Amino acid sequence: METIHYSRCRVIPTPTCLAVQLGLMAGTERVRIELGDYNHQEDRLWMRHAGHAKAMWARAQGASTRLVAFSGYECSEPVYVRDDSPIRTAAGLRGRRVPLPRVPGRPFDVDREVFLKPLSTCLASAGLAMADVTVVDVDFDREKRCDMEPEATHFFEQAAHRFCIMLERGEVDAIVTALPEETVANLGLRRIYDSREDPAPRARGELRTVTVSQALLDEHREVVVDMLARLLQAEKWAARHPQQIAGLVERDLGISPGLYRARGLDFPGWSRLHCSPADFALLAERERMLRDHGTITREVDIAGWIDGSVLEDARRIAA
Repeated sequence: METIHYSRCRVIPTPTCLAVQLGLMAGTERVRIELGDYNHQEDRLWMRHAGHAKAMWARAQGASTRLVAFSGYECSEPVYVRDDSPIRTAAGLRGRRVPLPRVPGRPFDVDREVFLKPLSTCLASAGLAMADVTVVDVDFDREKRCDMEPEATHFFEQAAHRFCIMLERGEVDAIVTALPEETVANLGLRRIYDSREDPAPRARGELRTVTVSQALLDEHREVVVDMLARLLQAEKWAARHPQQIAGLVERDLGISPGLYRARGLDFPGWSRLHCSPADFALLAERERMLRDHGTITREVDIAGWIDGSVLEDARRIAA
């Protein structure tokens, strides 16, 4: 029996969240599926459904992988200042201090990238770049979560709590984090930017990618097709039961209802799989952004990385 390590995001919802909670991710007589958060550095047969940045970083490092599907969503990623701050717009962030999470010891800090993206798009909306602000590193201890229960406090809420304390103490000038309305009111904060209101498509859209090892695709293509078909089953369930999605995601990721509302998540939207020219274009923009940040140092051939035929085969099975 082959063992396949399947990494999934434990911070932001994906169709895999629903598939797990619906009992669709069990193995077969030939394949054992082990869910978790793996580096895949020593794995031959693996899949990963999570943010695009780490997958692209690995590809730029020479990892033999293929991108077989996308999921995505739009949400609110705001920037706040204290109400008594002289900063009125994104342009006022020039020379200011902004905290970003940092997880020491990781070859690639995926949590930092989650916060770096809205900060960079906020700055870009005012013609600024990362070099125009002072980043304050905030260290977090983040354990690998191999098919474990969700964290007692979701990471977004952990980061928001620490960032708000720093802002209140005057240790930073602005914070990038979604907050419930009551928290904003209680702390006396003012929003100066929201990605949902940004006209630039790269600011509003978030991409999650399904990537697989080339070995898995070459040797067990039928397994990859079957796994995507299961995610499509979860997508169909979500379309029929939109009111029940939040409960399953809360159970899977430990996201509170207040955080849902603060981020304005489009539940049916992020539960869909796709692989379209619009996805390719947005991924190409993100690739350029990652190179501009120095996150990746080599250009990634987007067209040569994507294999959309796998999702097409999965749709035929799931139809």
